Amino acid sequence: MLAPRRSAPLTPRLAFLSQHVRANAEPKGQPTVIPYSTMESIKANANDALEIQCKARAYTFQLSSCDECERWATNLVALAAAAGYEVPGFLAPEPGQSPRS
Repeated sequence: MLAPRRSAPLTPRLAFLSQHVRANAEPKGQPTVIPYSTMESIKANANDALEIQCKARAYTFQLSSCDECERWATNLVALAAAAGYEVPGFLAPEPGQSPRS
């Protein structure tokens, strides 16, 4: 089963917004606000999953490829830094390799 696609509109807030979208790309439900100030780490996994670990909970987003996952992780770390928050980002290794940050 594939995870729902997500859209992430730009926002003047100091947060990442995520919202489920329908197959025709129309938003579905209320957006989830993930403040950069609550983020503890951002990790791109080898299984195409982006994980955002926050103080209260973790968020996982299934993406279409490892490259896309790495791009999202890199961009979120940069956005958090631009908002004044240093959030460590990790690229999870393929089995048998050591992690990169």
